[in-house]
Amino acid sequence: MVAANPKPRTLVLGHSFVRRLEDFAAQKHSDGSFDLNLGLAKVCSVVFHGKGGRTVDKTIKYDLDDIRSAAPHIVILELGSNDLCDKDTDPETIALSIVALTELLLKDLKLRFIIVCEAIARQKEPFDGYNEKATQMNDHLKELLRGVSVAKCWQHCGLIQPTNNAVYDRDGIHLNYMGNKALYRSYRGAILWALSQVQKG
Repeated sequence: MVAANPKPRTLVLGHSFVRRLEDFAAQKHSDGSFDLNLGLAKVCSVVFHGKGGRTVDKTIKYDLDDIRSAAPHIVILELGSNDLCDKDTDPETIALSIVALTELLLKDLKLRFIIVCEAIARQKEPFDGYNEKATQMNDHLKELLRGVSVAKCWQHCGLIQPTNNAVYDRDGIHLNYMGNKALYRSYRGAILWALSQVQKG
């Protein structure tokens, strides 16, 4: 008798937003049902790997062994916003480094699909023009990833406008309850979209 195919494994990889979302999903909330599998236990398993302050270079330097150990089929990549904090860094250069990491993960892990999330704007910018640079980087990502058939640039619905005070924590950078709720739904949607593409293939 042939064993059934195992459920796909999804790795949500990135910086403090990923770590904080994992903490959020692990808690019991009175107004909704959240869990560490993002409500997707019937279709896939979800693993989080989020480290505060992570940049693209640090991910390559410190996280590749952990990423390989997770053996994911799908990756949700949340990087770039910390790289943008260096005001002398060019947004296109950061986008190119994210795409290079995307291609490395696709090849090294033999991924079925990868979702590259756009950087979320900040209510409190580290310097004037940060959010403008984030928009430029996101535009470059969208353009660069058009040529990668098993990758997609993903925009987080509900987290687009930096003036939306309702989603930010007191530091003006990280997300509060409402923001994490939106991020939870966005990651869930991204995984479902990736799974639909895998099934087409």
